[in-house]
Amino acid sequence: MKNEIFDSGSYFQLCPADDDDEELEGTYNAERRYYVSTLQDIVLDPHNDENAIFLIDHAWTYRIKDARNNLTTIPTLYERMASLMNIDAETKEDGIELVLQRMWKYN
Repeated sequence: MKNEIFDSGSYFQLCPADDDDEELEGTYNAERRYYVSTLQDIVLDPHNDENAIFLIDHAWTYRIKDARNNLTTIPTLYERMASLMNIDAETKEDGIELVLQRMWKYN
């Protein structure tokens, strides 16, 4: 298992649901919903298929005191978190503040 690659992204992806409700549109939508979409026509039987194993990607593991520094120094971390949290800020510093405020919903 040590050298195996367990990449759920080869099988499915999380997609934001399109909301027709105009009240839910905007820069940030706390009620944003997601759905799982397969990338291929595949059916995995978890009882008989050894490929039906997926690991959870911990997008960001941190200590609270280091969170701000992580967002400024780890390449692409801020962009990944801003995308996950639906943040479209004027500046990176404003976006980091929003990530730090909203991250508790995702923890």
